[in-house]
Amino acid sequence: MFIACSLANGVNDLLPFESRFGISDGRRIWMLLRQPERGERWLALLHLGRELNDGVLPESLSADFLAKAIAVRDASADTVKANAIAYFAAFHQRKDSEAAQHLETCLAYSGHALPMLREALMSDAAVFQGRRRKRADLAEEWLAGIPVQTQHLWLRSRAEAAILEAKGDVEGALRKLAEVEATILTLPKNAQRETSLRVLDRWKSDLSVGSDGPVLRSAAGNAGFPVH
Repeated sequence: MFIACSLANGVNDLLPFESRFGISDGRRIWMLLRQPERGERWLALLHLGRELNDGVLPESLSADFLAKAIAVRDASADTVKANAIAYFAAFHQRKDSEAAQHLETCLAYSGHALPMLREALMSDAAVFQGRRRKRADLAEEWLAGIPVQTQHLWLRSRAEAAILEAKGDVEGALRKLAEVEATILTLPKNAQRETSLRVLDRWKSDLSVGSDGPVLRSAAGNAGFPVH
């Protein structure tokens, strides 16, 4: 029975199919053999994912692999993932127009992503509107779309921090970021967690500097949590 089930699972994984829940090995093999651009995108995503796991800062992600990842746009989860990573990089490079385009693409194809990723994108949208556009009203609309009982509570906290920043409430924003930091500190110690803390420290530093002047500067968008 065990051998039969193992063989059945192995054969099933070789069938070329894909959905928002994942892409089979068979479909990946088909991409590499018959759809080279999609295959190259997948390999680029693997490389970028490894960089993020190794703690590479978002603004330092490989430009060549980012370009390959976003070169193809189709109705797939890979399109969402590629543009999410590109948004992450552009945001931290302060390329707001480019970041906005990638975020728009993510949202346009979000129906092909898992619910957890869609919630993260709504949080990103709230942060972008609050921090870069200073549109607390639009950020609040995106926050309203994030489930109250979301799997990752920090998604709401970081959105709330961006809204408070847009409204000029520095102390309130810092308190929300403290909630985000507390969540990060519960994660296993690894390079990705350290990157998250560094990015979060940038945001807190910007708020502290901004509180001494008329303009609040922005530098971090994802509260250090790379998009998978």
